[in-house]
Amino acid sequence: MKTLYGYRNTADTLVSPVAAIGIFDGIHIGHKRVIGKVLSCRGHAGDRILITFDPHPQSVLRPDKTPPRIMSLDHRLSIFSKMGLDAVIVIRFTDYLAMMPPEEFVKNVLGTIGAKKVFVGSNFRFGRGRSGDAKMLKSIGASLGVDVQIVPPLMYGRKAVSSTWLRKLIKEGRLAKAEKLLRRPVSVYGTVIRGDERGRRLGTPTANIDPHQEVIP
Repeated sequence: MKTLYGYRNTADTLVSPVAAIGIFDGIHIGHKRVIGKVLSCRGHAGDRILITFDPHPQSVLRPDKTPPRIMSLDHRLSIFSKMGLDAVIVIRFTDYLAMMPPEEFVKNVLGTIGAKKVFVGSNFRFGRGRSGDAKMLKSIGASLGVDVQIVPPLMYGRKAVSSTWLRKLIKEGRLAKAEKLLRRPVSVYGTVIRGDERGRRLGTPTANIDPHQEVIP
């Protein structure tokens, strides 16, 4: 899997891409449904790609109310690499991108990448002030020759699977329930850092982990 940073220089790297677009924080079963639509595009000879953003848009739009991430970018890329995608495009989310009108977002980002088919979840928002939604993306895309497919939410019981729900379960330590929304064990991705070495002095060395601002059970 290729990892590309930014969208401006991707056209020469990708071949007739079909794409899923979103944050995919947690990569839960609802996200997998969207990504699975890309992977199952039968008869498509081009690249199957994913477009994601970093940092999380919330940290730019409302930094004072940003919840901890379920997964850092490195953590997400680690899992994406095992899913069979041809490439992931990481777009840096900035004030400039946040202020881009919906029409310009579709033209500048999707148009530059050259995606002719795009899958998004029904709660996808984009453009200045989050004024664009999935239906608007479909409408704008149609005018530019981009086929946008809206994927409905995945229900677990009577509740839609979401990153907000998953984050709450992990934070509360309800890992068995969280695993049902992930279909894999809950994991924390981080970097080993030097600590006070108390464990070493006690004869039981331990590893201190910087979890990259990921939510901790």
